[in-house]
Amino acid sequence: DAVYAEQQTRLAPGDSLFLYTDGVPGAFDASRRQFSVERLEEILSAGADLSPRDLAEQVMTAVDAFSGEDGQQDDITCIALKRLA
Repeated sequence: DAVYAEQQTRLAPGDSLFLYTDGVPGAFDASRRQFSVERLEEILSAGADLSPRDLAEQVMTAVDAFSGEDGQQDDITCIALKRLA
């Protein structure tokens, strides 16, 4: 019964779009600190020149490292897109 707003946007050549579920910023470490949207934004900014596949892998690697041995407790979905020139 969820209601979602519909939006449209146009990606210019070279633009990227990264979509993710709440399991990414909501991942916890052993001290129960959250991964956070800010940490995700830092990773996305640092990886701006990566391919979509490499960027998604970088995010997943960072979440796995952050979560440690306890592992991720929530589902995660990431979609990375880049419009080619």
